[in-house]
Amino acid sequence: MFEKSNELIVRDQYEIPIYNRTYLSLKYLFLNSAIAQNTQSKEYDLSYLKEFCTIRIIGPRRSGHTFALLKLIREYNLNGAILVQNRKILNRTKQYFINSDETPLFLIESLDLLRGSSYQFIAVDGASIVKAKQMIEIYNLCSCCLVGNPVFVILIE
Repeated sequence: MFEKSNELIVRDQYEIPIYNRTYLSLKYLFLNSAIAQNTQSKEYDLSYLKEFCTIRIIGPRRSGHTFALLKLIREYNLNGAILVQNRKILNRTKQYFINSDETPLFLIESLDLLRGSSYQFIAVDGASIVKAKQMIEIYNLCSCCLVGNPVFVILIE
C-alpha cells in the first residue's frame, strides 16, 4: 500500500510530500489544543500555558516542521511570532518561507523586543537546544503577550 521514495510517500497513484504528514499532525494538535482551551479557565499562568496551550513537535530533522507551521499559520490567519536560535536560521527562514509583512521572526536572545506585543501564538524553532532558564523566560513572556482564545505555545524540536 505504501512505498517510500526519495522525499515522497506514494500511496496508490498519489504522491504525498513528507511535510504534509507533519502538517496534518500539527493541524490535529492545534484543533485538539483549541478544544481543550475552550473547556478551561482563561488565565494564562505558567501551568495553564504548559498544560493546555503548548504544542511540542518532535520528529526527524528536515521533515518540514517549520514549513508545516507556516502553512497552518496562513490557513488560520494566526497572528504570532517565531523565535529562532541564531542569525543563520533567521535568515534562512526569512528567505524561504516568510514575506517581510507576515509572521515576525526574532532571535531568542532578543526576547525583550516582544514585550508589549499581542499574539495568538509564539513558536520556538529548535526548542530542544534552548536552555531551561531561557525557556522559563519564554513562558513568562507568553503569559504577557498571548491574547485571545485559543492561544498556542509551539515548541519545534
